[in-house]
Amino acid sequence: MGDTENNNFSGIRMKTIIIVVIIVGLLLAFLIPLIAFLSVNHMKTSDKVLSSTHDSMKWEAHNIEGEWQRVIDENLGSLEAVALSPSTISYMEDTANAELADSELSYLQSVESSLSEDSKIILTGADGMQLLSTEGDLKDVSERDYFAKAISGENAISDVIVSKSTGALLVTFAVPVKSESGDILGIVQRNYDLFNFHKILADQNDHAFLVDSSGMLAAHSQFAANGDSVKDLSHELFMTQETGEGLYRANNGQGTWYNLYHLRNEASDWTICVVKEEEK
Repeated sequence: MGDTENNNFSGIRMKTIIIVVIIVGLLLAFLIPLIAFLSVNHMKTSDKVLSSTHDSMKWEAHNIEGEWQRVIDENLGSLEAVALSPSTISYMEDTANAELADSELSYLQSVESSLSEDSKIILTGADGMQLLSTEGDLKDVSERDYFAKAISGENAISDVIVSKSTGALLVTFAVPVKSESGDILGIVQRNYDLFNFHKILADQNDHAFLVDSSGMLAAHSQFAANGDSVKDLSHELFMTQETGEGLYRANNGQGTWYNLYHLRNEASDWTICVVKEEEK
């Protein structure tokens, strides 16, 4: 009797185990493809989000680069016009002539009034001493890199310069002045206050900034940079990478991950950066 009961119990237990195994097998047969499907779709969704982020940041960076190129073109274009002007060439060939100086000052004032930012145009001699300006003191700029490049015959764009008097961040544009025979007589130069570019960034971008060719911060969308807040970013990946454009992911050291898109402007060798914090 006891053996019969034990056999029945064993049979029931075996049937139960078989049923459980079948049910688990059916569940796994259903769940494994479902999990794989969800994983693939999650990857596709993640790829789409990353692609969308990349495209958005790329568009934003190129838009900013276009604004910076506009600043470059306006400044270099106006200086090239001054350098080619007959009145400029005449004055630079005879700087002691008071009549030519007065005529050139009037011409410089007319050019300045047509430009969008309030900054003076200055004529500088071949020795690096500034000769003529509508306003302000004249200085010796012979040690400046932009002077060395412009006096050699090329258009020049400086890196960030900190104004000693105001602490403002400036960039100097410079163009050679040549005689009709091609001799270099000096340069014509103009400063651009980078606070103006901060305003452009602040109006259009949540988190973007501009750095010069050495990695110094030039303008930021979130604050007005000056001599006290200027930062050296030369160690950052966007400065050390050989590629002039790209997107990478980084951590701010406090647990926050962000994407950074960088784009180098060829005319100035300055870099535009757009930053997007990743959603938690």
